[in-house]
Amino acid sequence: MKKILVPTDFSETADNAVNVALEIAQKSKATIYFFHTITTPIDWSSTQLSVPTQPLTIQKQKEMYPEVSKQIAAAQAKLSELSRRATKMNVDSKIELGFNLFHEDLGRFADKNKVDLIVMGTHGLSGVKEAFLGSNTLKVIRTSNVPVMTVKNKHKSFKIKSLIYASDFEETKANKNIERVKVFADFFGASIHFVFINTPVGFEDSAYTMAKIHKIAKENKISKYYAQIYNDYTVERGITNMAEMIKADIITLSTHGYSGIRHLINNNVAENIAINAKVPVLTFRMK
Repeated sequence: MKKILVPTDFSETADNAVNVALEIAQKSKATIYFFHTITTPIDWSSTQLSVPTQPLTIQKQKEMYPEVSKQIAAAQAKLSELSRRATKMNVDSKIELGFNLFHEDLGRFADKNKVDLIVMGTHGLSGVKEAFLGSNTLKVIRTSNVPVMTVKNKHKSFKIKSLIYASDFEETKANKNIERVKVFADFFGASIHFVFINTPVGFEDSAYTMAKIHKIAKENKISKYYAQIYNDYTVERGITNMAEMIKADIITLSTHGYSGIRHLINNNVAENIAINAKVPVLTFRMK
């Protein structure tokens, strides 16, 4: 884990994600990129005057849009403050300012800079429309090619001792992410709990489910793990209830790149868990 991208709107919830990302970066010696986006009345990075051959200079932009200029200066100051916090923890950091299209800017930046992990806050249901966190967080989960960790609550110290990986253990592409889950668990020294949620609609025989889990663990050379089945009415409820029951420190999921229901985890399930779970949620998009 060499590069971590942290989107922020400078809210308390975003700051919770910043703190977690800083601890991960400190432990992994990674570089953090603090990212903020601003909504402007123009395309600030490429706007031109009425004559296409005459670019709109930065100075002219400031004169025509003084409020946007102030907003940019304030954002840059806050980003610089986050960078100073990183420096105090001996963490290398960089700042990035985007304009107008948050999740698209973020995705392009992550791909271009070969980011290993995105860590961002989520407000939960009560604040899902606040700032760019909330609904935009869900868009990132849905579209990111990079693993996304969502953080809701404040952590005095971010440690992972118990990790849940929830799946139906049948989707081949999803199972490919188990290797990435193993690397993450090994990095933190966490125990892995392979969890299948048995619902009335998707009921499976326990022996059949356990055989699938053990087979996948063997294929991925994972010798120490817990194989668990949890019965509940919905997958979302089952995963969050299981996490609370075993006091898991993080929930990990593989998501499809579309919203239709298929097998265990689709985008809607992952997004609902990211919003409602008390612990951080790490999602890997299947390719």
